[in-house]
Amino acid sequence: MTKPKSPGPEALYLSRQNLTQRQYMVVWLEYLTAQNYSAVSVSDYRERVLPFVTWCEERGLMYAPQVSQPQLESYQR
Repeated sequence: MTKPKSPGPEALYLSRQNLTQRQYMVVWLEYLTAQNYSAVSVSDYRERVLPFVTWCEERGLMYAPQVSQPQLESYQR
């Protein structure tokens, strides 16, 4: 009996398109933890990404495809 193949990167990407930015952040931080990043590094990444996610949520931008280049530029100011 053959073992089923793991989904490729494209399949994983498509399966997660309905995740909010906050959910993506959590998945990403869990991935970093699983890849043996130090707890300090994971915490630092969270602290750096969370303000952007919160800023987006305050503007109703819950999903990554909703964020446009002008909005990113506005955040950077």
